[in-house]
Amino acid sequence: MALEQPPLSPFGAFIGILSMTILQAKQLAQLN
Repeated sequence: MALEQPPLSPFGAFIGILSMTILQAKQLAQLN
């Protein structure tokens, strides 16, 4: 995934942020 590319639409940006949040939540769950 290239983070340099701008999102194609606000919906795409929302999906990107949501996916990053889910990944962070999974990492925190593994630490705990």
